[in-house]
Formats: sequence, structure tokens, C-alpha cells
Amino acid sequence: MKSMWFPTDHTTFYKGVVGNLGKLYVHRKFRFPLVLFSSILVMVTLVLINNGSLQSQAGVEPVVLTVNGEPITQEEFFAQLEEDYGATVLEYLILERLIMQAGKEAGYVPSDAEIDAELAVIKSSYPSEEVFLQTLAQYNISVERIRRDIAVDLTLQYLATKDIELPAGAVEEYYEAHKYELGTPEMVEVHHIVVDDKQEAEQILQELKAGADFAEMARKKSIDFASVQQGGALGWVVRGQLPPALEDAVFALEINELSPVVETYFGYHIVKITDRKEATPAELDETLTQLIELQLKLERADIQAVFWELQQKAEIRVNWSRYSYLEKAGITE
Repeated sequence: MKSMWFPTDHTTFYKGVVGNLGKLYVHRKFRFPLVLFSSILVMVTLVLINNGSLQSQAGVEPVVLTVNGEPITQEEFFAQLEEDYGATVLEYLILERLIMQAGKEAGYVPSDAEIDAELAVIKSSYPSEEVFLQTLAQYNISVERIRRDIAVDLTLQYLATKDIELPAGAVEEYYEAHKYELGTPEMVEVHHIVVDDKQEAEQILQELKAGADFAEMARKKSIDFASVQQGGALGWVVRGQLPPALEDAVFALEINELSPVVETYFGYHIVKITDRKEATPAELDETLTQLIELQLKLERADIQAVFWELQQKAEIRVNWSRYSYLEKAGITE
């Protein structure tokens, strides 16, 4: 009888720390729906178990914390984690091993250069490397762990796409349909004043139309403390970064034109833009061609089939009886 020990939704099941700590993994303008999380808690548990933290370590305080003087010990803490998430973590580790073994068997091992490039993309979504490292430290995740998950993700991409052939002209067709999305989007330099009261906003608007200085009014009246010291400047904005009503108003403005009062959940805004950059299409160079090819192959890939094949061929021997359901003999072709 065939064992079915992987969850039904394999794509959701395959968790890793690639993907900006909980977001879909983003590569330039593409989104690869291969690496997902269900929760930060499972991720942290996974890291703890992978680091061998289920065993008491020298120098580690045996009491994690106390509640009204009653201790919660390290042993109790890890036992609860193992009880709640042990099966999920083991299933993840099995799948991770199977992916890497299959990649090696197929002749593909991610290079350091490939991993470095993917890591750079992840880092680029943070304001600085310091913030990136602080975020990792907050969740007890090492850079080496992220590199490992990148390697697994790259290997899974290879296994899922290696036999897929694209029809002639597919890359060019995709490029023509998405060249502006792949390039630099339209953006505007935005300044705003926001207050709690609509009547006050209308009064500010009248004063601005009468010649009052926008930056000075923002410093005096705006409740957006993040921008008030910059005279209401929000910087360069692209579509999707502002509440819909505010976005519609902003992108409809001419340079230095004042908007009517716009209501959002933040309050009542008066907005103006001081500069605009039109959208420019991406150049179809070798790098972009490769990215489009990968994206198109991933869209055609059957990830479920990859997981099923790996599971069917796997030989699992379990030493802990409570996980005996994971044991199975691999099939031979």
C-alpha cells in the first residue's frame, strides 16, 4: 500500500526562509510561488530543531522564564514545540533532502554565484544590510540558513523546469505584453498635508490656494509625523504604494497642482506633486531573457508531480516510533 505522508497542498507545505521572511519570493519583477510560509512560529521552530536545540546545551539557562514564580523550563518548551510541530518539521526536512538529492542525481548543484545573486535580491528589499541582519537576528535565523534554503529553491526550480520546452516566440510575446511592468514604472514626487478634520482640511486648501507655503503649512498642521519635518514630502511614489483614493488623486495631478481634499483611513489629505517620471520599458537583454524563460517554464511546471515522484521513490527509515507513519520503502522502476 502506498504511503501518503506529504500534505495535499505541497506548494503551501514547502516552507523556507527565502522570501523576505514570510512574503512570496520576489526576483526582480517576477514572483515565484514555490516558497511559502504558513507562520513565523513554524519557521522559528524549524530553525530551533535544525540547530539541534532539542537537546540541552551547555551554557544555556534551563529555565526559559517564570510565570508568577512558576518556571517554564527549556525541556518543557522544546517538548511542546516538538509535540506541536515535530511532524511538520520532519516532513519539511524529508522533502528538502529529497529535492537536493534529486538535483545532485540530475547533475545540478547551485553554485555559490547563483546563491549570492538570489541573496542579493532578498537583501535589496531591506533599507540596508544592517536592517536585514537585525531582522534575521530577531528570528534567530542565520545567513547560512537562508543560503541553504535558496539552494533548495533553485534546485526545485531546476527539477520542475528542466524538461520544459517553450514554443518559439514565447519570450518575445511575454516581453511585449509586460515590458512596462518589467521596466521602470511611472512615478511621481509627492507632498501631502493630512489632518483629522475635513473642515480643517478645506480651510488649509483655501489658504494654500491663496498663496500659503505648502511646506510650512505641512510643518504646522499635518499629523503625519513621518513627513512633517520634510514639509510633507513623501518622496517618489509608484502605483500600489498609496491608498486607492489618494493614488487616484496623485496620479491625476499636474506638477505643482493642488488636489481637492481626499479622504482615506489616515484622515483628510491635500496633495501635490513636484515632479513626474514617465514609465520606461525594460530592455530585453540576456539577463531579462533568462528570467522570462524561467518564469514561463515555472508557469507551465507541475510542482505537484515533482513532489509526488520524489515521494514515491523515497526510502524512509524511522527510528522514533511516534513518527513511524513516515516510514516507507522506495519503489524501483
